[in-house]
Amino acid sequence: MANLPEKPRILFTRRFVRALSAVFCGLVVVAAVFFSRRPVVLVTDSAFTALYGEQRTMMKKIRLSALFFRQVKTAFVTESAGPDLVSLAARMASARPYAVFFPYRYRDGALRYIGDYPDASVAVLAGREKTLETASPGPAVSAGAPGGLAWYSTDTLTDFYRGGFCAGLLAVSSGEILVQAGTVSAEQRSALLQGVEESAGPRAVSRVRFTNGDFPEEAACAVVAGGGEVFFKREPAVPFILYSWLDPAIVPAEAAVIFSDSPWETVPEALKLLEKGQFQGIIPSVPWVSGSKTAGISAGQIKRLNFSPGIGDN
Repeated sequence: MANLPEKPRILFTRRFVRALSAVFCGLVVVAAVFFSRRPVVLVTDSAFTALYGEQRTMMKKIRLSALFFRQVKTAFVTESAGPDLVSLAARMASARPYAVFFPYRYRDGALRYIGDYPDASVAVLAGREKTLETASPGPAVSAGAPGGLAWYSTDTLTDFYRGGFCAGLLAVSSGEILVQAGTVSAEQRSALLQGVEESAGPRAVSRVRFTNGDFPEEAACAVVAGGGEVFFKREPAVPFILYSWLDPAIVPAEAAVIFSDSPWETVPEALKLLEKGQFQGIIPSVPWVSGSKTAGISAGQIKRLNFSPGIGDN
């Protein structure tokens, strides 16, 4: 640029300034549009955030805000907050929200909120705690949203199928595939076995053992289908698959895959369903994968696995 004649140099500078100004104006317009759009509100509490991970929560808010192209705001409540306080906290987060999502534990607050603000789009993210078949949140659930309460649960059959598929990959050698059963239903058990068969073959299915006991070191891998609180008492000696929303940083190092159905993971799909006018639905968990223990399978590959009942004869 030092060798340019004076006039071309001035023209170049003017063009550069104009381009820079255009970019700046564009960013201002984008920011103005972003902040003018009605936000998505998610009700949560400090106890959940501590176990889910504060930094993880912050990153999720940023990513979801970019994905939705609208602010994602959190309405913090205490664990013991009653419906009135939960409804008030959601209202304080935004007076005119685009949609408000309540975890299952605050479902009474969701009913109170929709009663106070019947024009709002409100949904309960029920997780594994209540399925569509057994949920009874009240008559508003059938009315749709706005003006009614949407209800989304975890697709446990897809979760167990995917978990079985991953277990089959982990157990490529001999050894039992242990499943800490908890309260696994017959349908979930069948889905898990189907996943094992599709990834490791029919012979691997015979090595699956459902138990509520410990995991012996000679086992090939384990699937923790029940509660994960056992890991606060002792660390397993085998690679395992966990269904939990806990921060991967605080679970034992042998965790190979974690399937999380926390509100932060399920709210993107729930918002899509809500926008489509589907006020009931099931949403699979989002997998977290430890690449060093999973035979090369990625979270993206797991997400593409679709459960089709009846493939296997289990």
